[in-house]
Amino acid sequence: MLNERALKDNLQLLFTHDEARRRDPRLDLRALCGGITQFLDIVCLSAAATLTIAFFYFDLTAHGVEALLALRFTTQKLLIGCGCWINWSVSLWAVGLYGPKQHRTVGQLIPPLLFGTTLCTFVMSICLFLRHPGVSIWRPVAFFWVVAAGSLILERSGILLYARAIKPRYRVHRRALIVGSGRRARQLVADLQQNEDFIYEILGFIDSEPQPGADFIEVPTLGTVDDLEQILMRESIDEVFIALPVRSKYDQIVSTIGICECAGVQSQYLADLFPTRVTKRRVAEGTDMERVALHMVHSDSRRYIKYAIDLFGSFFGLIALIPVFLLIALAIKLTSKGPAFFSQARYGLNKHQFQMYKFRTMVENAEAQQADLEHLNETGGPAFKIKDDPRITTVGRFLRRTSLDELPQLLNVLLGQMSLVGPRPLPMRDVNLITEPSLMRRFSVKPGMTGLWQVSGRSNTDFKAWIALDLHYIDHWTPGIDIEILLRTVPVVLRGTGAV
Repeated sequence: MLNERALKDNLQLLFTHDEARRRDPRLDLRALCGGITQFLDIVCLSAAATLTIAFFYFDLTAHGVEALLALRFTTQKLLIGCGCWINWSVSLWAVGLYGPKQHRTVGQLIPPLLFGTTLCTFVMSICLFLRHPGVSIWRPVAFFWVVAAGSLILERSGILLYARAIKPRYRVHRRALIVGSGRRARQLVADLQQNEDFIYEILGFIDSEPQPGADFIEVPTLGTVDDLEQILMRESIDEVFIALPVRSKYDQIVSTIGICECAGVQSQYLADLFPTRVTKRRVAEGTDMERVALHMVHSDSRRYIKYAIDLFGSFFGLIALIPVFLLIALAIKLTSKGPAFFSQARYGLNKHQFQMYKFRTMVENAEAQQADLEHLNETGGPAFKIKDDPRITTVGRFLRRTSLDELPQLLNVLLGQMSLVGPRPLPMRDVNLITEPSLMRRFSVKPGMTGLWQVSGRSNTDFKAWIALDLHYIDHWTPGIDIEILLRTVPVVLRGTGAV
């Protein structure tokens, strides 16, 4: 039996299921896709209704298409239309077309579609009867049913084709660890391999007591739970899945969640921690196995606002700044040897490496000279900064003071590797010197071109305060904070406050 404290903790975990579900970005995305599907269904039914009215209740030969398009929309017509849309949506929902269980083949889809079309046709027939009393409605009703059924089948077939043939080609690649190596862990591996949203690369099992049979699925055992912290610091991990039995491994489950939280790595645990016979569970993750995700950052629908700001801001920014790019590149080439642009490997979201672009501000072999300048480092912690760095060129000093050297990172933002606002991406040299697991939490979001550090003194801020600002941003992020930081960045850059 679990003691009172353990039972209380477990109940707390269960109460967080709904919160984790609301924060799951994949569930938000499915809800968005479901809304698009429902909208397309209504468009098809509305088109069928429009064709029916045009062919049977409007003489196109006498009046022409122009007269049809010139019809006025009265309040009565609008109310009838809204009533039809609502009833159509309810009818299609009632036959299971909007439920959590998705139909995977056209054969499975056609019966509920035909039944739903019949219900929608009944609604349409009532509207036609009330609108045109005393007139036979059988032919227009039959016409509406045929056109509506055909258009809905074509639309849903197209959606299925996209889901089965196109969407899998663009699944995001994710690296994962599984804590546990028993039957549940092996079943979890099979479930992840069938995931429709991501391509999971299972790096290995983490288990203090490896179970027999784990080697048969070609997933190695990398270490024990005590090794997890160092593995998360050393490797790029997107998710940690917990598949341990709760009764015998409760302490290890709690320890694993704590380690993942400290390192800023999303963890998931199986939802069937407790056996039940009557109560219902909500699927939070997965297809065959129910899982609950413990996200490290805000991942609700507000993040779409951030994506939109990043996408449009970087796209239009690159276009508008083309003349500035050309002038800066020309100045660099005329005053020093080497390329105008400089790229360097940096760690991004979940420690995935990417090439960050900048205008070159140092001499051509600057990285090779850094080892000889380590003793001049003026920043505490693993970061490396020198106020009067001898490697910086004359043009480079101006570019750094005005932050113009960072403008090429708009391309990184457009490629989805960075965000306009977020923690600055650290060089690999700095990250490899980090020894505190809690500092790795800054990698739980995309790095940014600007952030709280830039608008709070930049290089005048020591490393400890720098990290504290990054973590504060991660924990309290809102779209409003991003907009505020972007607005505050402009005067900071113009003044050159804290620049090196």
